[in-house]
Amino acid sequence: MNLNDESKHYEFEHGEFITKTDIEEIENEKQNIPLAFLDHIDRILEMHYSIQNNPNDIEKKAEYQETLDKHLTICSDILGITTLQAHIFSFILNNDDLIAIEDLAKFFKITRVQCLKYSDDLDVLVNKHLIKETNGDFNRYWVPPEVIQALREGKNIIPSIPPISYGLSKDEFFERLNHLFSDFIINYYENRKIRRKKESFLTDFFTLLDNNIQLEFVKNIYRLSLTKANMAYLSYLCTLFYTKQENIFSLCRLDVFEYINDYERININKLFELELIEYSDDDFKERNDENWNYKDKDLISLTHKALIGLLGITDTMLKPKKDSELINHENILKKELFYNENDKRQVEQLTGLFLENNFIKVRERLKSNGMRTGFNCLFFGSPGTGKTETAYQIARISGRDIVPIDISMTKSKWFSESEKRIKNIFTKYYDRVKRANDSNLPVPILLLNEADAIINRRKDTSIGNLAQTENAIQNILLEELEKLDGILIATTNLTENIDTAFERRFIYKINFQKPCVKTRQAIWKNFIPELSGEDANKLAEAFDLSGGQIENIARKCTISGILNGNDLEFFDLFKFCGEETMLNNDSKIGFK
Repeated sequence: MNLNDESKHYEFEHGEFITKTDIEEIENEKQNIPLAFLDHIDRILEMHYSIQNNPNDIEKKAEYQETLDKHLTICSDILGITTLQAHIFSFILNNDDLIAIEDLAKFFKITRVQCLKYSDDLDVLVNKHLIKETNGDFNRYWVPPEVIQALREGKNIIPSIPPISYGLSKDEFFERLNHLFSDFIINYYENRKIRRKKESFLTDFFTLLDNNIQLEFVKNIYRLSLTKANMAYLSYLCTLFYTKQENIFSLCRLDVFEYINDYERININKLFELELIEYSDDDFKERNDENWNYKDKDLISLTHKALIGLLGITDTMLKPKKDSELINHENILKKELFYNENDKRQVEQLTGLFLENNFIKVRERLKSNGMRTGFNCLFFGSPGTGKTETAYQIARISGRDIVPIDISMTKSKWFSESEKRIKNIFTKYYDRVKRANDSNLPVPILLLNEADAIINRRKDTSIGNLAQTENAIQNILLEELEKLDGILIATTNLTENIDTAFERRFIYKINFQKPCVKTRQAIWKNFIPELSGEDANKLAEAFDLSGGQIENIARKCTISGILNGNDLEFFDLFKFCGEETMLNNDSKIGFK
């Protein structure tokens, strides 16, 4: 069946849209057999074209119109719109291009002027978030991916898609921006011929910026006076840094953003000239040949100037911190974490507890009941399952600074010096708690990372002075945990040797288990968005990996693709998964 380019999907070579068998099936359709929503849409289109292609057969035309009206009524009831609006929606859904008023006029075989009377109906569909509209001199419409996905999943009622919001917080803004870029990139890689049009992406992108002009990031990036293509690409890099803490990017990803605006090409040299990006390796910084080809280069990073000037990241955050320094919660970048359902429930409960309003109420109730008001939490489980990062994200969300404990700094060869050091850590922490309470600020979190060496079973003191020192440190820690007035989070990979005296001191104990298949699939898609759902599921089922291991593999594939000049191949992922599991003997599960 050949389509006429000028009329797109509207006229067919043989004047028939459906076969005689199809018509008989539709005519004999039983009223008591329910159809899926997409089947109703399909029937609407079939009847519409059948009516138009049989203008002289009055009897047939009447039968087709009756069937058309029946399916239009069903769809309009499901979507809460009129039958005319359901008819318009069916047409827009059936096209992978942006639809203009002229296209709608051809569909209904009326003049453009006559079709203008449908403008109010199009506005209704836009307001119900069933279709989207481009901004510009010529409005065009399309069905967004969220709605298409809902239809594919067989949902009878399309969920309300939230409009791009005004007045977002910094976290909310970058989360929305991350979804916008992810959707665009995924559609690009999955099928370049029917991918979401660049014009519609730019509409959403600049609407999001304009609606949140109060944010310093938006003000700063507009001040640069970049082209639309450069602004979108630079925003993409900043979004990855802010949401995923990534600052090593492949220049090969530029192919997604090339000619994102029909009249502009990304001028990567301009971003280098403004000192917003740099080669991630010093060896590349001197390669300024005028005839360079970005596809021959390797990796770039955002400069400190970009991170400070655009994202407001303080210079001190970019420098390595000493373990004894306070970690300000404002300098903790948001990072998406994935948990199994039980772990997720416990983390969310703990996060809710540490929100300041809840924290104050709970402490007051505990105090009135004569109970201890401190919270000692133990995060334990396999390496790479997100224990430490969870503590950081809880601190960020609850607005609490972190006081890290470096266990190695508590050890001393001098008699009783180690005990003094561990005691001093808590003394300084209580001082910070007091200052926070006096200023009506959230109390900080005391973070004891890799606590294996200090909360294990006590040793036989007869074997030497070292055992005596370690036992003395443990006694002090047990005493401080008992009377703690604040929050302590300890993380450990090993739980077999934890002293039972410590177990009782931890009110919250969360076992961070290795991710299940469903969670691993989400992690794969997060780190490698271009992976199809099927391939992500195959990898998730085949390899019992932690989130940290999956991140290692994703980074390895990026580097390999750059060095070898090849796009990501599923075989590469499979090979790297095998290499990642060699040391810890994680076995493959049923993958062939």
